[in-house]
Formats: sequence, C-alpha cells, structure tokens
Amino acid sequence: MSWLLAVLKLLRADGTAVACLAIFLPSYLRTADVMLSTERALPIVFIVGCTYIANDLDDIDKDRINHPRRPLASGRLTPTFAAVLFFTFLAGALFSTRYFIPEPVAFVYYSLLVVSVSYGYLVEWLPSFKVIYVAIAETFPPLILLNYFPGDTRLKAVSAAIFLHALGREVCKDIQDRPGDAKCFVHELDPKALSIFAFLLQGIAIGALAIRSRTGIDVLVLLTMTGVVGSAALTWFAYSARTPTLLLLKLEIVIGLYFLL
Repeated sequence: MSWLLAVLKLLRADGTAVACLAIFLPSYLRTADVMLSTERALPIVFIVGCTYIANDLDDIDKDRINHPRRPLASGRLTPTFAAVLFFTFLAGALFSTRYFIPEPVAFVYYSLLVVSVSYGYLVEWLPSFKVIYVAIAETFPPLILLNYFPGDTRLKAVSAAIFLHALGREVCKDIQDRPGDAKCFVHELDPKALSIFAFLLQGIAIGALAIRSRTGIDVLVLLTMTGVVGSAALTWFAYSARTPTLLLLKLEIVIGLYFLL
C-alpha cells in the first residue's frame, strides 16, 4: 500500500485528476457523449503524469532540500522505476493522442507534451523564465477546449484567468523553493514585493471571470474563490505558512473549474 501511495504521490494524483476533469467535464456537458469526452481527456492523464515524473527525476537533488518527503527524494521509489514509468506514460500519451484526437487538435496535445517534458531544461538553463513557462503550460486545457468549441467566448476569459492564477501561484512557489533552486535574477527581487504582485494577479484573475459572470451561481462561486484567496493571503503574509497557502491556491483553481462548464 505504501508503494502505491508513493506512485500516486509521484504522479500528483490530485493535479492529474484536476487536469483530466478540466477536459472531460466541459466536453461531456457540451456533447453528452461519455466515450468522446473520455477519449479527449485520456491523453491529458498521460501527459500530466509524464510532466510530474520528469520534474521529480530532474529535481531529485533540489527536492532533498525543498521537498524531502517526495517519493524520489525520500528514497521510497527508485529513479529507475520512475524512468520506466515515465516512458510508459510517454508511450500512452503519444498513442492515445494519435488514435483518439483529430489531427488539427492533436497538435495542441503534442505541444503540451513537448512543453511539459522540456521543463527540466528550462529550469536548469533558463530559470528566470520558469514562472511564465509553467503558467503557459497550465493554460493548455482551456485552449484545447477552445479548439473543440471555438464559439465559446467564456473559455477565452477562463484561459486568461488560469494564466494569471498560475503565474501568481508559481511566484509564491518560487519564493518557497529559493533555497534549493538555481540562482537567477528573480531571486534578487524583494520576496514581499513579489508576494504582493502574486496575490494581485489572483485578484485580476477573479476579475477576468467576473466579467463573464451572468448568474447567481456564478457570483456565489466568485465570492467563494475570493474568500479562498483572502484566506491564502492571510496565511502567507500573517503566518508565513507557505504550504497551507499553496494548498488554498490549488483549491481556488479547483473551484474555478466551474467556469469551464
């Protein structure tokens, strides 16, 4: 059981599930076709899994400082096992995209795969661009949906909001991970000023969604997201509780998936 939990931790089962649902649920609610929606979401499971495995393989040494409880950093899983799992998921990503995704949209899936597995090179050689790079990668799910449903203008607002949210959250993660990360010019910037900027981005992201809000449920969800961001800001600035803050920001994006529906 501990081995299975370690594998799920390596794959960031929660993040993988959210990414999968971000494609499956909007597609199903628009088409009422379970099989079609599953086919559209399946490659995302493999792509996101590849991303997390590659990230942990590339960052074993850094994680021993920043995240010592992760499966590879703690020794619960071996790099050899992780490498085999990576290539298994990579094959799954390529074949599921090839057989289930129509050619024009498949290019977006392949682009996400390339962006995801190239993350380690960026962190190593262009660390100053890491935050923006990750934010762009996290914007792919709504962009994929836009390719399936090009007339849905609300998806454009959601894409912008997800980018801003991801950018702000990654700034916070970058501040948390500074001790083990490669030095870059961003580390010369004042952490407090960067933190204020990060939470300002969260507010702008909610504002982008508010522009497209039409119903009472929309407003209720926005108020809930605002409360979560406010709680995150309190834990970050008043208590310097980094991990709980990042969990709250992750909760914010889960709640915000409502706007993809």
